[in-house]
Amino acid sequence: MRAVIFSLNWLDNDWWYAVPLVIAVSLVYAATRHEQIVPILRHAVRVALWIVGFMAVVLLVLVILSMQIAEKPVQPSSGNALHQPPAGGQM
Repeated sequence: MRAVIFSLNWLDNDWWYAVPLVIAVSLVYAATRHEQIVPILRHAVRVALWIVGFMAVVLLVLVILSMQIAEKPVQPSSGNALHQPPAGGQM
């Protein structure tokens, strides 16, 4: 099974929703720190790189965890706890 992040159809991917969000957050954050346009844009690029880097690290951790979980075989249970009689034999 192929993961969604490795899809060849990038135009249909939900990751595109992050692009305007990262741009808006980095510009607003940088504008609260500076008043001139050049320092705002410079700081916004740095903040956007930090945000994208953080998102990439979180994505990598989640992909590794999901691969580890998917590799573990599921052990069938010996019985369903909902259908077992109560302790003491009383019904």
